[in-house]
Amino acid sequence: MNAQPDLWTVVNSPRWSWPERYRAWRQTSQGRKVWEEFVRRAYRVLDRRARFGGKAICEAIRWDWTIEKGRADFKINNSFVSMMVDDLIAEDPRFGAMFERRRRRAT
Repeated sequence: MNAQPDLWTVVNSPRWSWPERYRAWRQTSQGRKVWEEFVRRAYRVLDRRARFGGKAICEAIRWDWTIEKGRADFKINNSFVSMMVDDLIAEDPRFGAMFERRRRRAT
């Protein structure tokens, strides 16, 4: 039996804050795959552009995985994008100049 929480159980749990949901999702197989792809694409952008959006990177991943690869089960929660950007900047501060950050409204 798989001990990892199911993606939609995590995301839809009202007892968890958004950062808790995000951290749990990052531990799922899909969360790890999305993170790896997000980082790979962000580094490609860093080499070519001064500014770019985390949402644009996620939309490109969505397109590739749902349309090109036919993955109907694939999802990225929009609420997780800013947290992915924060994690990426924490790993490599060079991304701080690439992404515009705003104060998060939801907790």
